[in-house]
This record gives sequence, structure tokens and C-alpha cells, in this order.
Amino acid sequence: MCATCHTLFTPYLDNQGQIAGEFPEQTPYLEWKSSIYPALNTQCQDCHMPMITDSVDIASIAQSHQVYRTPFWKHAFVGGNVYMLNMLKDNIQTLGLTASSENFDSTIARAKENLTEKEFDLFITSAYENDSLNVFVKIENKTGHKIPSGIPFRRMWVHLKVTDRNRNVIFESGDWDEQGEIIDLDAEFEPH
Repeated sequence: MCATCHTLFTPYLDNQGQIAGEFPEQTPYLEWKSSIYPALNTQCQDCHMPMITDSVDIASIAQSHQVYRTPFWKHAFVGGNVYMLNMLKDNIQTLGLTASSENFDSTIARAKENLTEKEFDLFITSAYENDSLNVFVKIENKTGHKIPSGIPFRRMWVHLKVTDRNRNVIFESGDWDEQGEIIDLDAEFEPH
């Protein structure tokens, strides 16, 4: 079901404006298919359509004919692109969108929940060595596809902020500006 819309190869151009190949813009289904999850019978819908056992009125017909069903699969097709959702929310009128600001807020909240509870585990340890603080970051992917996936920029970074006891920032790396660009990105040492 997911592969139909979320397998997208986009042509890219060379310097002369000719199609030079295709870029795998969205491939979460192919990534899932290549993972261990098909053998475990774990489907995309297991995360993106969570099941609830509450009795739910699923039909909008006369009150005397309410139709309650259980189980019910919530249609919460949310990923993790919070940046894009905020950009859409900030431009509802300009883009002629029909969703309200409140609709975007609830979707953004679900996307953040999806990212913090389902997508990956983040392990951080630190150690002092002489006059240096070494910070070690380990990311354990818990998805059936790559993270991030389904969005063309496929970029993740760590926003690290070191403060003293008075909360004064003594080191910061990975913060971003209003355009979504990482501040003071050093391409030589921090490649895309």
C-alpha cells in the first residue's frame, strides 16, 4: 500500500540541462523490503496506523444507527518531517491549503511523538580527558527503513550544546537558522 506513493525516483540534470540520471527521492518501501522486518511480519501500518481496541463509531449516519467497531486502526500517516510541516503551517494562505493551523499543530505533535518514541534510540556518553570533553553519540535505528527517509534531503545532525553551571553556552554545534541551514557549518569537517 505504501510503495505506490512513496517510491519515487526523480530525474536530475547535468550542467547542460540534460537528464543525467535518477535520484531515489523517496524509497522507504524498498528500504523496508531490504530490512529484516518483512521476515518478522512487521508492516508499515504497524507504526503508521496504530491499532486501538476502544469501540469506535466509524460511520457518520443517523444517531440511532451508530456503528461501533473494534479493533480500529488510527489513520495517523505521519512521518518525521517536522520542518516541512511547520513550513506548510506558516504558509497556509499563500499555498491555498485547506488544513487549519490547529490541524498542523496536531500533526506536528504526532510527528514529534513518532520521532521520539518509535524511530530510534539515542545514546550519549561523555568523558573528560585532560582539558577536553569527549562526547560519544550512538543512534540505534528502530524503523523498518532508513532514518530519515521519504524526504529528499535525507539529512540528520546532532544539535549539541554544552553549558556551564550557570547555563552559559560554552560550546554549541548543530543549531539551525530560519531557513533550516546549520549555523557555522564547516563543509570540510561536517560534510552533508
